[in-house]
Amino acid sequence: MADEKKFARFIENSKSFSFNRYNYLIENYLLPQTYVEVDNIAWKRNTLFVFEGSRGKFEEKIKQLKERFNLFKFNKFSIINKGYPNFQYIRVFYYNLKSQRLIEIDEKGELICTYSYKDILELTQVLRKL
Repeated sequence: MADEKKFARFIENSKSFSFNRYNYLIENYLLPQTYVEVDNIAWKRNTLFVFEGSRGKFEEKIKQLKERFNLFKFNKFSIINKGYPNFQYIRVFYYNLKSQRLIEIDEKGELICTYSYKDILELTQVLRKL
């Protein structure tokens, strides 16, 4: 099973998010009529959570995650029309199931917090506390 689907199950098992999709196409704001695939999107309270897997170099992943903020801001109306509740905030995370880390970054690509976990139960607890 792909990491995206595994992580989507962890999000579901945490039972702390109201809405979750493990695969979503969003229009690219830089190239109209093209789409960007986003891994896991979840919603809680008035915040949209984006969880991306860890393929590639860490620096490249951070650059990609920085773009997620712009992507979701540009497409906010479209995302809400496709069934996501209205959101005021966006939180972006990088996850690595092998190294058992969940890393939150801000819009500038700077690390906000790193959450380490040793098993699935701890990951579920981390997700509940976000």
